[in-house]
Amino acid sequence: MTKAHEMARDAYVSMMVPTMVMRPRRPVVYLDESFIHHYTRHEDSLYDPEHSTTRSKHKGRRYCFIAGIIDDGSDVSHLLGLDTLVGGKKNGKTVKDYHSMFNHAYFVDWFEKLLDEVEYLGWASAVFVMDNAKYHKGWPFDTPKGN
Repeated sequence: MTKAHEMARDAYVSMMVPTMVMRPRRPVVYLDESFIHHYTRHEDSLYDPEHSTTRSKHKGRRYCFIAGIIDDGSDVSHLLGLDTLVGGKKNGKTVKDYHSMFNHAYFVDWFEKLLDEVEYLGWASAVFVMDNAKYHKGWPFDTPKGN
């Protein structure tokens, strides 16, 4: 682990430990994006471990999804803000990475809906935990461009 990763981890733990032990406990919403291909597991057989199947030539449709999971201190977590995109193309071109299915404008719109859902469910002062994806941080679209 690099020194930079150690420092980032330590900063995260220093922030989260007090959040998790305070009473009343603040809910924590962990959010992320990912994808799965339609034929991801079709080479496996459910019938016999020795049974082999033919491998698909194509991976099939790509299902991208984004969601939050809220940990409110109870034994039950809740899935929030689930949104799925069926794709694999952006601007008419096949994308190689699911990250390019998302952009800052999409994320801001989705996050506003997530905030509404958290508020509707009555959870106040929630802590949101996300990774460092480029589209999680950005300027509003109408921000003037510097020269």
